Amino acid sequence: MRKLLKFLGWTLGLALALGLAAFLALKFYFTPDRIRKLVVEYAGKNLGREISLDAAALNLRGFSIKNLKVAETGGFKKGEFLSAADFSVRPDFRALLKKEFRINSIRASGVTLSILQAGKDTYNFSDLIAGSKIAAAKPPAPGVQAKPVEIGVSNISVANSRLIYANADRSMVVTLSGLNLKADSLTSDELFPFEADFTLGVKSSYLSGEFPVYAKGRTALGGWDPQKGRAEIEKATLKAGKIS
Repeated sequence: MRKLLKFLGWTLGLALALGLAAFLALKFYFTPDRIRKLVVEYAGKNLGREISLDAAALNLRGFSIKNLKVAETGGFKKGEFLSAADFSVRPDFRALLKKEFRINSIRASGVTLSILQAGKDTYNFSDLIAGSKIAAAKPPAPGVQAKPVEIGVSNISVANSRLIYANADRSMVVTLSGLNLKADSLTSDELFPFEADFTLGVKSSYLSGEFPVYAKGRTALGGWDPQKGRAEIEKATLKAGKIS
């Protein structure tokens, strides 16, 4: 028994040493300047948006970014589409070796997302959706079998964030403030569980006010197509004054 425990101890120590060595190697390669360059180049090439950030690093929680900002189409002079005070991603490196894009966890706080309607069925993120559809529709090279990229996120946590929606003529503005969201096992097309609480603010000619909201259920992203998304609400509460 003593030999077995000693063997297990040596095995655990070796595993920890290998894990530490791998982390140090990754940290040596992914320097703050290199992470910043990768993020900015990816945004310019794949999103067609200007992007800025104050700091980037690799730590035990994954890739961490401070004060991330993504511009509207046309640059920051047109406004900010997305910003996040603190954003961290922990990818699954083993899945990447299998050409699967999987993320163990996403943590974000102080996020602000603005969704603005520009016209009928057109929004300030329509160019991002159109770009992804064009890339997906591109035929593979002759003799090459295209394998769809699998995307999945094991855990998402968003705290103290805000989502703003405004219709085309700006006669109605809906704000989700103080948003706290948790979701697990996110994929592009399957239902996944979520739980959220926020204050719903509405400004329009027929209704104005702020209403605390809590919701729990499951939702699906419809293969990244907003028109195909759906949700199943298991429990929800909305308070308006003394009415709940």
